[in-house]
Amino acid sequence: MKQWKNNLMRYTEKGIQKELSKIGKEIQAESQRLVPVVSGKLSESITIVLEKDRVSVGSGLEYAMMVEFGTRFQPPQPYFRPALQIIINRYNKR
Repeated sequence: MKQWKNNLMRYTEKGIQKELSKIGKEIQAESQRLVPVVSGKLSESITIVLEKDRVSVGSGLEYAMMVEFGTRFQPPQPYFRPALQIIINRYNKR
């Protein structure tokens, strides 16, 4: 019985990891599609970090948030929040 439970937990964790990876890739692709492109550096910097029970999608570039939220000199050009909303809506329709 214990072996069965261990196998079930392992398969469940693998399934969760697989689904998180899939969702992360979708958010990454949608963000890259929507991001304003000047040099392409911001688009290329959007990455996925997959952990045991979560996935993070984002950019390590300092100016990524400035593009998303704007500054007092530059209006916002949101790409991440709209991408996230598109994926949420897609999953809500399933």
